[in-house]
Amino acid sequence: MWGSALIFGAVHLMNGSLDWISAIQLVIAGTVMGMLLNTIYISKKKTSGLALLFMLCTI
Repeated sequence: MWGSALIFGAVHLMNGSLDWISAIQLVIAGTVMGMLLNTIYISKKKTSGLALLFMLCTI
């Protein structure tokens, strides 16, 4: 679970040029969000609500 969550966080670094502090914050926030989405998926075994939750959190 940690691996996929960390990859989820790291993928967000492709958003553009960032300074070190912003990059670290982005990876941490993305990893936490990845852990949340993984936890929900493991408990519910459905992906239908995950996309909606992700969209609501990024607004």
